[in-house]
Amino acid sequence: QGFIARGQGDLECARAAYEECRRLGLAHGYERELGWSLAGLAVPELIALAAMDKQKERTAHFRKLKAHLESAIDLLTRSGENVLRIWAIYLLGDAHACVGDLARADAKMKEAIALSEAVGDVWAGANARARLGIITWQRGELDAARKHLEQAICAQRDMGHRWGMAMSLEGLAYVSASAGQAEKAAQLLGALDTLWNRVGTKLHGFMKAPHDRCVAA
Repeated sequence: QGFIARGQGDLECARAAYEECRRLGLAHGYERELGWSLAGLAVPELIALAAMDKQKERTAHFRKLKAHLESAIDLLTRSGENVLRIWAIYLLGDAHACVGDLARADAKMKEAIALSEAVGDVWAGANARARLGIITWQRGELDAARKHLEQAICAQRDMGHRWGMAMSLEGLAYVSASAGQAEKAAQLLGALDTLWNRVGTKLHGFMKAPHDRCVAA
């Protein structure tokens, strides 16, 4: 319920569902569910972090978010839940990216990809690859970013994973705009409007700023 509500942009419903999952996990000692709930709660907190302007507030919020995600990763590691562990790792990478630490963000995305390859999980690995592409774009490495995103799209297309493919195409739009290919970026954004509507979910809120900059460009 929390995962679906989050995808539809209903963050309050998602937060409530994950909080209930966390309560039950604590009450019954379910490490997997507790780890999942902590990772799920990180998404609205990432959105809140991205919207913060005051440095002191951002730093305190990031430290709390980082601690929660590290707890989630530890719980999911102990419970043997690798797919959700990969998700939690790249969410931690997103948190580092939100505060401008792109080197650590890059390292976390690569850690998630390496784990996905080790356990044979294409879904989580492709999503992590897409996020790595966007981080690489933020670092100004356009050619490398495009390669990561294209690799992610190939895997997501083969799986029929439209939400993941939409995220990857977002990244390609950013790369195209930064490379001065405004027409290509506009075509991608137009196609994305249709794809997001078909999927029935929304772009992560912490991606709003780069999306808006891409539209403006």
